[in-house]
Formats: sequence, C-alpha cells, structure tokens
Amino acid sequence: MNKTFDQKRFKTMIRVANVIALIGLIILSIAFVGSLVVFLVGQFIPEDLVTFTLSEMNVSAVFDMQLGMYLSEDVMNAEITLKSMLISGGITMAANVAFIWMLFYMLKRVFTEVENERPFSSLTIKSLYVIAFIFIGAGFILPVFEFIFTSSLVSQIPSPHFDATYGLDMGRIFVGFLILILIGIFQYGAFLETEYEETV
Repeated sequence: MNKTFDQKRFKTMIRVANVIALIGLIILSIAFVGSLVVFLVGQFIPEDLVTFTLSEMNVSAVFDMQLGMYLSEDVMNAEITLKSMLISGGITMAANVAFIWMLFYMLKRVFTEVENERPFSSLTIKSLYVIAFIFIGAGFILPVFEFIFTSSLVSQIPSPHFDATYGLDMGRIFVGFLILILIGIFQYGAFLETEYEETV
C-alpha cells in the first residue's frame, strides 16, 4: 500500500514538473522575443536620443552628492550612450534565454518519458546528453556575450577601475560533467532493465 502511494505521488510530481516546464517554455519564448525587440530598438533608435552624462542626472540631492564624491569629473562628464548597450544587452539576453529555453525543452522530454514509464529509454538518455553539453557549451559561450555587454559599458567610462574580462563559467561546466556521470548511471539502469526483460 505504501509503495502504491509513493508511485502515485511521484507520478503527480512528474506531471506538475511537466506543466511547469511547459509554462516555462511559453514565458521564455516571450522573453526571447522581448530580447530581440531590445536588440532591434538598439539598432534603429537615434544615438542622440539615448546619450547622456552622469552629471546631467538629477535623482536626488543626496544621491547626486554621493555620486560626485565617488566618481571622478571625467567619469561624471563622459558621454554614455545606451544604443550600444541595448544592442549588446539584447544579444546577451537572447543568448541566456535560449540556453534556459533549451534546458526546459530537454527537461520536458525527460519528464514525458518518465511519466510514460520509460525512464531509461534512449530518448531520455539522449535528452540528458544534450542537457549536459548545453551546460558545458554555455560555460564557454555565455561569458563571451557577457564580456561584449560589459565592454560596451566600459568603453564609454574613462576610468581604470572599470574593466571587462572574459572568464569561463566553471559552475555550468561542472554541472555539465556531473550530468554526464549521471548519464552513465542511467545507461547502466537501462542495461539492467534490458537484461531483466530478456531473462523473463
């Protein structure tokens, strides 16, 4: 009786996860379109319309005073244009959203297979492989976009304290290799399941 209850609860959790993944895909699709809109706005908006200096900003007397204390006159009077940041920011946002979208899509495939009682199917294992390589690839590629975005800001601020550097995202790469190890366990489970079916 306990076992039956656990199975039902597990199947309910998988169904809920499947629905969440579907909702996530819809939201991420909208976010991807939004990032493309930001990119296109950056392409076509006149540069003069989005160019300003920090000294022109009037947020509050206290904020303006603190800003003037911490930043040099060169930085305060440097012309900052949002055009390049909208372009690079739109691309960076699109790349990050695409990464998460692919992740949710592959997870949904895995959840569907588990819900249909095929947790060790070839489709599940292939999907996990794709997830692993998405994480590893993202660890190398996404920092490039983040570097481009940071560079678009740093290039406009004449200060030695602001700098743009490229660095691998070791967290994502580590997760990718961890998933590859888990895939080996899944493949062993698939082998045992096949052996059992052949024996029966």
